[in-house]
Amino acid sequence: MPATINDRLAVGLCNIQGGLTGLAKTLELQELIFRENLDILGINETNLKSDIDTDTLNFPKKFDFLRCDRRNESGRGGCGLLINRAIRYRLLDLGITNND
Repeated sequence: MPATINDRLAVGLCNIQGGLTGLAKTLELQELIFRENLDILGINETNLKSDIDTDTLNFPKKFDFLRCDRRNESGRGGCGLLINRAIRYRLLDLGITNND
């Protein structure tokens, strides 16, 4: 069900310094999402490369994971948003490029 004007979104942000491909870090994020009843979780330093399929990450099934990997394939940096699928949203192209 979409959020209404009377609803309050629970939003969190964390710097995870990599490790998303390992089970321990994703379980820790899942526990955080459910403990805090988060609707949206921003994640910095995902350290993902383009060859890692989002579907292989162990995120709650009721969340979409929108990600922006670093283009230089260093595997460092990157960010993402976990958004509860019950929230209606749309992606905007802001015309900002990531050159490194």
